[in-house]
Amino acid sequence: KTESLIPLSEESDPDKAAKFSEYMYSSAKEQKDTIAFSLWDYGGQEVFYAMHHLFLTKLGLYVLVFDMREVIKNEREAINYLEFWLNSISLHAREAPCILVGTFLDQLQADSSSQRAKLERIDSIIKKHLLDSGKYEQVVKNEREGLNFFAVSNFLGNGIEYIRNVIEAETLKMSFVSRQVSLKWMACLDEIFSMKDGFGEPLSWITLNTVQTISRRLGIRSSVEVDEMLSMFHDLGVIVHMSGSELLRETITLQPQWLIDGICRIIRDEDLHPVDEVTISSAGLSKDLKRLYTQGLASNDLFDFLLSENGTFERHIGFFRDLMRHMILLSDWKLNGENIYLIPSLLKDNVGAKIISKDLEDLGGGFTASSNECIFEFSEALPLGVFQRIVCLCVSFSTTLNTEDSVSGNNVDDHVLYRSEARISLGEKVKLYILESENKVYVDCVYVDNKENESKSSANAATCFNIVSSSLKKLNQDIMGSGLEWEVFFKTKDSFNSNGSLQEFYSLEEARNIKLAPWFAKREIATVSIDNFLTSF
Repeated sequence: KTESLIPLSEESDPDKAAKFSEYMYSSAKEQKDTIAFSLWDYGGQEVFYAMHHLFLTKLGLYVLVFDMREVIKNEREAINYLEFWLNSISLHAREAPCILVGTFLDQLQADSSSQRAKLERIDSIIKKHLLDSGKYEQVVKNEREGLNFFAVSNFLGNGIEYIRNVIEAETLKMSFVSRQVSLKWMACLDEIFSMKDGFGEPLSWITLNTVQTISRRLGIRSSVEVDEMLSMFHDLGVIVHMSGSELLRETITLQPQWLIDGICRIIRDEDLHPVDEVTISSAGLSKDLKRLYTQGLASNDLFDFLLSENGTFERHIGFFRDLMRHMILLSDWKLNGENIYLIPSLLKDNVGAKIISKDLEDLGGGFTASSNECIFEFSEALPLGVFQRIVCLCVSFSTTLNTEDSVSGNNVDDHVLYRSEARISLGEKVKLYILESENKVYVDCVYVDNKENESKSSANAATCFNIVSSSLKKLNQDIMGSGLEWEVFFKTKDSFNSNGSLQEFYSLEEARNIKLAPWFAKREIATVSIDNFLTSF
């Protein structure tokens, strides 16, 4: 973090910014070839994976650290680890340099020749499984050693200084480093990070009002300029500042761990994040906590209690509620008049038969399965959290329905939700099924086929397709940095093309042109406004 170069008093001082500018100018002349870094150590908590879009900024450099011993002993597991992180960095920061660093150099063979042989073996594994495809061109080569990674020994200190030099050299190549920044902005940033709490510790967060007060004192009078300043510092990864709601806009995060700790109060592991049973029982929330762990459902009372515990986040309950909504880590749900929240990251795996297979045996009552299946095929396996967010959006959308042939989906028993599979009731007469498998999301529809009004079944199936398609587009734009790529096609067993031949697969364009039932209506019908819902989410 940066340190305050000149102590700034709380009183208004018209010369303060001028003094800071003079100091910064003289310092810049003396240190024109130096660069300062802010280091963020990304932990391994699964909750953090769903927050990558906040912290993996394109204006940065990434050091991906791995244990070289694991590459030799557990090749597949080690490669999966590296691939996961490379995919995330590539998705959110495609142009940012990435340096692979292998640790425990001292624990490879002491003999230099055998040590070199092991380094070359590790390099060949990384090259074969990750780099030969040309997908990760942002990985920085180790020119001195002729490797695709940098080997270090933290115990002996070997290789550390070389990596420092490479990091600095690669950083200086990036255009944003030489961007000119107002000295008033730098003075404001330094004062913000020099502030302490009542215990003398650096602040984890600060209010927008406080930043505006500091800015005015330093001569930054326009609120527009303050917003521009905060936006730039957010893009650089120095702070986290969002504007999705008034509560989000009013809070500026200075320590990213504070965000993660707050979210971990809700998205929690029963073993890693235990709650005192006596305390939870005294609050009358034992059943609520069990439901959170088993069904991924949090009552409003439990949500408030978990964030209020120990007082750390008590002032920020509304902020974290809006933050999780904004990141699609939470969706509102009304159950028998009670406001509850779906926490999709806590959904469990389905260990039984596929939901749709079981339902087709049990539903009856005039329900008909779609004669073909809609498939969203992605260029790669979906990043962790994307499918769960689709479920989150679909569940929220289901609660907005109140049409002639569908009622709001308020009954929790209407939905069956798992980590990679879900059945979502869009009213009483249509059920949406979605399933994630590797790089595909399968969409099915089961509905009441109204023979007297053919358009109704078409409308329902069209709604299933549209909500999944629109949700994906929103996630890609708002969360995934437009890095997801996919194609849509339809698989059918009983459709014939214009030549009279059986055609098993249809592209999205072909399906639309022939109005493939039941996904596309044969005549114009009224549809639910999905886009309006997603815009307001």
